[in-house]
Amino acid sequence: MMHSQKLNRKGPSSKEKLPQPAFSLKNLWHLSILLMAPLAVQCAHPASQSKSTSLPEFPSQIVNSWEIASLKPQTEVPAFLGDGTLAAHFGPLGDGSGLSGNNSLIFIAGNYRSSEKIAPVPNPMVVTLKINNVPASPGSNYRQTLDFQRDQLVTQWDQQSADGQQTIQVTSKIQSDCIICSWKISSTVETSVSWLPIPFALKTTPLVSLWTKFPTWSLFGNEGLQPVPLQPSAFKATIPAQGSANFTYILYLPIAQNGWLESTMVKLPAIANLAKSKLAVQRALAAPDPPFADIRVESSSPQDQLAIRSFLFDLRCGEGYPLSPFGLTNSLYDGHVFWDADTWMAPALDFLDPNEVRKLCQYRYLRLGKDPNQPWPWESSVSGKNVATVMNREIHIVGDVLWQLQIAHALGINTESLVDPLASCQKFWKGQLSKLPSGKYGINHVVSPDENHTGNNDLYTNLLAQWTLNGMKWNPKSAYILHLPHDNKTFLTYDNDPVRSYKQAAAILSLWPLQYPPAVKESAQMLQRFGDKTLKHGPAMSGSILALLLARQGEAENAYKSWQKSWQPYMSGPFLTFNEKPVTTPMELKESRNTFMTGAAGCLDAVLYGFAGLEITRHPSQSAEVKVHLEDGYWLTVQPHLPPAWSMLQLANIQILGKSYNLTIEQKGQTQNAQLTSSS
Repeated sequence: MMHSQKLNRKGPSSKEKLPQPAFSLKNLWHLSILLMAPLAVQCAHPASQSKSTSLPEFPSQIVNSWEIASLKPQTEVPAFLGDGTLAAHFGPLGDGSGLSGNNSLIFIAGNYRSSEKIAPVPNPMVVTLKINNVPASPGSNYRQTLDFQRDQLVTQWDQQSADGQQTIQVTSKIQSDCIICSWKISSTVETSVSWLPIPFALKTTPLVSLWTKFPTWSLFGNEGLQPVPLQPSAFKATIPAQGSANFTYILYLPIAQNGWLESTMVKLPAIANLAKSKLAVQRALAAPDPPFADIRVESSSPQDQLAIRSFLFDLRCGEGYPLSPFGLTNSLYDGHVFWDADTWMAPALDFLDPNEVRKLCQYRYLRLGKDPNQPWPWESSVSGKNVATVMNREIHIVGDVLWQLQIAHALGINTESLVDPLASCQKFWKGQLSKLPSGKYGINHVVSPDENHTGNNDLYTNLLAQWTLNGMKWNPKSAYILHLPHDNKTFLTYDNDPVRSYKQAAAILSLWPLQYPPAVKESAQMLQRFGDKTLKHGPAMSGSILALLLARQGEAENAYKSWQKSWQPYMSGPFLTFNEKPVTTPMELKESRNTFMTGAAGCLDAVLYGFAGLEITRHPSQSAEVKVHLEDGYWLTVQPHLPPAWSMLQLANIQILGKSYNLTIEQKGQTQNAQLTSSS
């Protein structure tokens, strides 16, 4: 039930001057450089500017609020594309050529080895293209553009031959369980073209036995998407003077739906057919897809909008089943599931892509109790088995999962009963308790979310146990009252906390996502105590959670600065690729793994729950005039905290209880107005 659709809140004080939006062509090039992690890091760390340590600058350019372009083919961080079922990187020619190491592999949802590690597959989209018998090579007017709206990559360059010039354009896309590369070659003179997929040329490689096992390939020529038989010999064509040739290469991949493959995908039957191939090509090359959830900002800094859309792109393209920190972008963490899925990714996806949250809920339900020691293990694979070799005492995961299931239930995403998960979790927590002299209970020898400390009575862990034992409520009705470490100032992270340094945010998680009322009352003291004590080279989420909490505290300007620091140093060029750790040296760039979807989700959480002020609560604030009655006695409220740099924030096509809405927040003078309207 929706009670109101408008909210007026005071913005910055009259002493603060609001910057005017300035997204002009004149300053696009200059501001686009700020998007590159190397320069952003150099600005933050002047000492890193020496020639021996500074990162190379890639000439990246903002095209518009949806697109970013690289003007140079040499890059260590190639573009990637995906559709939630598979993902692949694409090299300087727009296909799989020129890639090495982890970037030369593709990942498929549900494709795991018997060892329960994600099974990468060699990239099959490697092509040998020759023009007048000369291998294609990026030449003048090179431009590779990544489109965050259409989820596609367009690569174009001019190539000189003996008598004339050829223009090559490659459009790459992943859609409908297939990878598509479409070439258009134009020439000023009559030109011969030969084209051959590497898997058919290198008969002795394992790639051939893998990709020629089943007829899942299709090649289409110029007119009417007519199929061209793939053969070990090269496909050849002649381009007339002032003419062009078009051909599209498509590969279907058999996808495991919510399953677990005990070996590589060659055991699966072929699924391709000509009619489906034609339809997929037509869709991929047609107009943009229907509108999806989007976050729009009017900011004095154009980089903010493009960065937000890069985060949305990361989650949309990289997510897979199951939902792991790096999704389908690489094999780091073996494609396993951690608390990242429930605590960081699910809150962003609750409104932006609830179908992925529904899959996560199904994953958790199907694997409840697979580990005999606890309802859900710290690290699990597609089977649900505990595959953790370390951190087995990071047991807050049990509460993380139940918390996510409850929030998803309140939003109408999770329709399964919570009775069995609650009973299983309560039984687990009771088995962890030790009675203290005070009469309260404690939990010993646990790994804090800080992850650099193992000890007794971690605040976040004990709070989740308390909430569970109270029947998923904060009202203390349980017979088990847990000890929560606290000194004469405010809460502590754990017993005997020296309050010095932490790998990542831990104690402040009591403020969000838990919103523990006594901690919220002391939020100013907690932020002052813990806000600047996380490692500068730690995971990205600490900065984004600090930004979220500062915004809720009413410190919008400081929140904005913290939010920018939560992504600028973590991105590497030229396509705003998100890394798990800051990239400050060439060695860190070389060793970086991406795309880190947990970090991208954390930045979106800060926008949604910090700047937009979304709150899911049982006790709605009296000052919140936008209120939506959810399930299980919960409410969704809106209390925005836009930074001075933003004059407007819109959450477009977000999902609430199965319906689509637009939430628009405008900042004028000292007032912030919020309006929730149907977008269906």
